[in-house]
Amino acid sequence: MAEPVQEEELRHVVKHIERIMVEEEKGYKTLFSHSMIVAGYARLIAESEGLNPDALFIAGLLHDLGKLTARNQGVDEVEYRNKVVMKLLDKLNLPQGLTETIRRALREPGSLEAAILHDADVLSKLGTLGIYTFASKWAVKARSILEALVEGLPRELAIAANIDHVLVTGTAKKIGKKLATRLLQLYTWLLDELHGLGFNVKLVEEKYNGAKLFWVVLTTCPRCGGVVGAEKKIHHGEFCEGLKLVQQCRRCGLTMESKICLQWINKTPN
Repeated sequence: MAEPVQEEELRHVVKHIERIMVEEEKGYKTLFSHSMIVAGYARLIAESEGLNPDALFIAGLLHDLGKLTARNQGVDEVEYRNKVVMKLLDKLNLPQGLTETIRRALREPGSLEAAILHDADVLSKLGTLGIYTFASKWAVKARSILEALVEGLPRELAIAANIDHVLVTGTAKKIGKKLATRLLQLYTWLLDELHGLGFNVKLVEEKYNGAKLFWVVLTTCPRCGGVVGAEKKIHHGEFCEGLKLVQQCRRCGLTMESKICLQWINKTPN
């Protein structure tokens, strides 16, 4: 196991990464807040799995570094992140063993370190904190609550409903089951409340290749009250394949799309 980091040194690392990420987000702290949650889960899992918790904590902070810049420049996000992270680690001058553990977490997909980082990222989308993360992301996009739920929520619910197929480590699976159950219940309550306030949406469940999926479906058009038609398609995205539900009002043409990534559907739980 790599040597631990002194508390003062770790605080310096956190502040340094925070400055970089806030500057990249042009003043927002959404990405950094998410990274802090991922870092916390990564440390928790690493402690249980016998790896250096400080190294995985720092890897969690770094896992999305450069993401927005890469998208704006139209370059590969992972390659760009790895380049930026390696330069930053050289600058921070951390112990060699610690740096090597961080590097494995970010650059070696088959390693235990990478599995812990993956699981921490998934856990950050679950539970009560998962709702915070989801709401923050869509608020920055300046989308209404209805747009956020119809377009973005199905992906989050698919992860929660099939959590055993998504998580890798035993530690994360123990944590994830409770958080996933909580998330599904909270969103069910949220949609019930919205329906009671006159928001014409409902939760529709379906099975696909053995996986449980949820769609947030418009019962009538929120703009004109017209009938909404729905068409499901296979979605071929940049990073994964999955399903896409296109909902369109037959009167005014209002269209909303929701996508669920399914690269994990045929995996067998560990």
